[in-house]
Amino acid sequence: MFVQEMTGWLHRERTIAGGSPYVTSAGSRAGGTPNDGSELARPAEELGIAGDTRALERIGEAQALTLVGDAMVRSVTAKMQTGALPHHAAAMLRLFNGTATVRSAAIALELAVGAGVVWAPDEARRAQAGVGYLVRQA
Repeated sequence: MFVQEMTGWLHRERTIAGGSPYVTSAGSRAGGTPNDGSELARPAEELGIAGDTRALERIGEAQALTLVGDAMVRSVTAKMQTGALPHHAAAMLRLFNGTATVRSAAIALELAVGAGVVWAPDEARRAQAGVGYLVRQA
């Protein structure tokens, strides 16, 4: 009974408000989000800064946030299912995810440099970095 209730609760929480980045995720994601380290490498290459030490550090930090977040979701979810953690433990996931999302948006803007503030109409990825940085405060 507990597992069914918890599964239903997690489903409702994941799907509330159209999938907010601050809502507990389903664990490993099938595809990366725009600010995952692997996704941030592409615009860094386009801007010619992929070999820069500071850019590599930022990309690595974003990738680490992604890996830690995915592992944390799997661990906390499994422990909630077995009863080792109460259902309130999902708050840890929301807190980490919110913090990681804010930091990843800042990293994306740092990597985009000026292109994250002013971009051409065909530069959707760079526009996303600037808008994502602004939206992170919402």
